[in-house]
Amino acid sequence: MLEEIVEKMEFYTAENEKEKEKKKREELNAKDVRLRAMENLSQTMKRKEKEGDENRLPKRRRSGSELLGYLRERADEEKALRAKAEEIKQNQISEEVKRHEDFLRILTEQQNQQQQFQQQQLQLHQEATKQQQEQFQQMQQMMATQQQQNFQMLMAILQKKS
Repeated sequence: MLEEIVEKMEFYTAENEKEKEKKKREELNAKDVRLRAMENLSQTMKRKEKEGDENRLPKRRRSGSELLGYLRERADEEKALRAKAEEIKQNQISEEVKRHEDFLRILTEQQNQQQQFQQQQLQLHQEATKQQQEQFQQMQQMMATQQQQNFQMLMAILQKKS
């Protein structure tokens, strides 16, 4: 039983030491983070230079031909994009022109149909007016004929009486 207690004490002591080390590391890390947060830009640059010396590879200068190749590639891409944009714009313009022409064609057709309808209505009205005038003239002629017959009958009656 005493051995168990000693083992448990050693175990807890080891655990306690691990926790103390972990806590100490966290405190150091937190302190470092606070210091980094409070440092100004020049201090940050110096610190990064010191840290980067170990990991940093020397900068490689690029040759002019690589730059020219990149610029040519970039110019070709931009040219292709401009050409594509121009093509899209031309397509949009041609579609707009087609829609406008279709609209004008439909509008012209409607105006022609309306004009034909009005001409038909005018022609029907003129025919109806002409028919009415003819009927009126026929009625006048009938009345004139009837008045003439009435007058002749009256004259015949008057001659018989005289």
